[in-house]
Amino acid sequence: MAYDTADEWARALRALERFGIPVSDAIRDRVPIRYYPETTSLIHADCRAKRLVDCPRPFICAAMVSGGARLYTVPEPEQMAEKGYRRLPRFPVFHVPHDGRDFPEELKADVTIPEPDFMAYHEAMRDWDVRRLIPRAYTGDMRQVFGVSRLLCDVERLIGPEEVMERYGMGFCYEKAYDGTVIKRVTEATRAASRRYYDEHHAAVNHLCERHPRMIFFDMHSYHDAILPPFARAHGKPTPDLCIGTDPRFTPPALTAIIRRRFGEAGFTLAENEPYGGLYIPESVTDGSVGYDFIGVMLEFHRRTYCDGSGQTDQRKTEKIRQIIKTVMADCADLP
Repeated sequence: MAYDTADEWARALRALERFGIPVSDAIRDRVPIRYYPETTSLIHADCRAKRLVDCPRPFICAAMVSGGARLYTVPEPEQMAEKGYRRLPRFPVFHVPHDGRDFPEELKADVTIPEPDFMAYHEAMRDWDVRRLIPRAYTGDMRQVFGVSRLLCDVERLIGPEEVMERYGMGFCYEKAYDGTVIKRVTEATRAASRRYYDEHHAAVNHLCERHPRMIFFDMHSYHDAILPPFARAHGKPTPDLCIGTDPRFTPPALTAIIRRRFGEAGFTLAENEPYGGLYIPESVTDGSVGYDFIGVMLEFHRRTYCDGSGQTDQRKTEKIRQIIKTVMADCADLP
């Protein structure tokens, strides 16, 4: 179980007691240890033996999570106890495809504009620091982040003529930026090199799906008004703080309702599939190669919801979103 604050520490101990795990006064009075300012802290409990276990050090925890262990934020076991432990919660995966900051030379060799101009387009078009919106407890196998700049490889585009963005020069291998400027000469060699990174990422996501047969998938994005393409502009209508992307096959109405309720309570303006729609669905889901229970949703945050006036990430705003996502996850504890 993961906690970030002294209040969550106290709530975590109460949740453990509801699991039937005794908490000694020595543990109750212990000052919570935080190893690093930007990390969460852990309570390691053996629910079968009904006892607390020495909390693993961060590097051990990272190895555990990478091996498929499931960390829970404090609100989740609270909800599980309230609902009578009727169902094992889904394994969460937070997908971040467009916040990459790597520039492999083999992909960048055919860029046709000056370096400062290319980097300006990269900063404008990447999903700026959206990975920071994920609660810190969800790490290891619970995050799948693509490291390469989307201007060099966009893993959420389709391959082939069925991709609508190809007509704008913005398929999986970008030729143009959002404003139509040609930024790269796309050759067959460029496509082949980009395809290797593309396929590697898709294989990694498919592998996660194979390991966790009951998943809830959050496709994490951000946007701002300056880069909205013409087809995504709703003239005369303000853009929402949060665009909820859904798919009728894989987004149950109950999940959408939870997100609407929790972010609406926090004062966010909301829209469904506007200005962007849908979400990334792993290939192993769409082709049926692996049989498992998958639900998912896209969360597309306007930058104003977590950035300051200068466009930099605002810690207070990001923490607010993290806390809402924790609550959403807790509300999903009993989703079928």
